[in-house]
Amino acid sequence: MQSTPLVSIIVAFYNIESCVRYCMDSLTAQTFDDCEIICVDDGSTDGTGQLLGQYSSDPRVRIVHKPNGGLSDARNYGVSISMGRYITFVDGDDIIAPHYLSSLVNAMEGRDNRMVISLEVSMPYSATFDPEKVVWSTQGEPLQLNRQQVVEEILYDRIHPGAYAKLAPREVYLNHPFPVGCLYEEIRTIMTFVRALEEFVIIPSTIYGYIMRDGSITWSKSISVNRLEQYQTAAETITNDALDICPGLQEAAQYQKALLYTRMHSQLPVGVVLPQDVKEKDDEIRGTLKSLIPQVKKNKAVPLASKWRMQLLVSAPYLYDELYTLYRKKIKGVQ
Repeated sequence: MQSTPLVSIIVAFYNIESCVRYCMDSLTAQTFDDCEIICVDDGSTDGTGQLLGQYSSDPRVRIVHKPNGGLSDARNYGVSISMGRYITFVDGDDIIAPHYLSSLVNAMEGRDNRMVISLEVSMPYSATFDPEKVVWSTQGEPLQLNRQQVVEEILYDRIHPGAYAKLAPREVYLNHPFPVGCLYEEIRTIMTFVRALEEFVIIPSTIYGYIMRDGSITWSKSISVNRLEQYQTAAETITNDALDICPGLQEAAQYQKALLYTRMHSQLPVGVVLPQDVKEKDDEIRGTLKSLIPQVKKNKAVPLASKWRMQLLVSAPYLYDELYTLYRKKIKGVQ
């Protein structure tokens, strides 16, 4: 590894020892060598730190251990010690294609005002997961978008707001750190990063593997009213920020808010007695969604399946829960 690598890959790990090997194997299999792989062990109490240590012989790998501070704090710390001109984030329970970095760097073209965004593919978690058996798809040439276009793509859920699967100049993350102590920080911050940059390039290839795993924030089997309130704040933040950047995207912002409110309800565990404050917050969530649906239905850019999903949730929430549980098990592979 050179003293000043072109790219820093920042990966936060916290108590995910079953994921370390497949994630690290995919990171160290990169065909692009001008990089450093910063592994931030965020106070793990299982075997995560020890497993990471097995990769310390790779000159590209830097392993740091810190007290637990949450995902945002771990990412911010990784940024603060990074040396690369550009940064990309990978979640510690996900994988990347061998050509992930080379694809992002080629599309960056040495710019300092650009973000490169790739597509991700969802995969069910398995204890015997083998990254080498994943078939990665290529769908065409990179596409350049302006700021309004990328905001619209995010609002219509065609680009995921997650920090992963993106490459951006290090200065962006230094100047705009992730909010510490918050959940759904990626939804809250994506428009901040968009505002800080001028050019955006989409790589229409699935080169990032998002692993759907029980126990993750997205697929947790428990819920609290605080978590729902944080999701609600994130939904308000991303839509308000988007409209501040592009006031003409009212319809797209309404759809994004409706989609996030639908996902808020979908976070609730099924088949358990919910705390009273959670039930009251869920009633509020579905009430807000109901008020948004009439406008969403008129929006021709919204997929019909999304319209039906939202209508089903407000009209027959118990049927929605049964169907969504089946969807999670059969399609997403999450129990």
